[in-house]
Amino acid sequence: MLVLEKPALSHKEALLDAVREFHAAGEYDISSEELGMKYEALIDSLDHSLEPNALMPGELPYEDFWMMEGGQWIGKLTLRTTIDERYLHAGGHIG
Repeated sequence: MLVLEKPALSHKEALLDAVREFHAAGEYDISSEELGMKYEALIDSLDHSLEPNALMPGELPYEDFWMMEGGQWIGKLTLRTTIDERYLHAGGHIG
């Protein structure tokens, strides 16, 4: 069953497996090895993504939920508390 979960350290291998699949399909801009080294920092940044003062200038607050099924990372849902012109047509909520 597909469930939405908060990004967590415990999902590291599932996400890295998904990144390996993306690379095999010619997609994604970071290797699984590089992401693995940055994984804790990624989770930390996602934990603070709703805090405007923790974001890069111009970035909007958001919250990510990862779609998981049977221990596999399927995708993500990004909810933005506000939206601006940049996100009206691209970069929206589901990836």
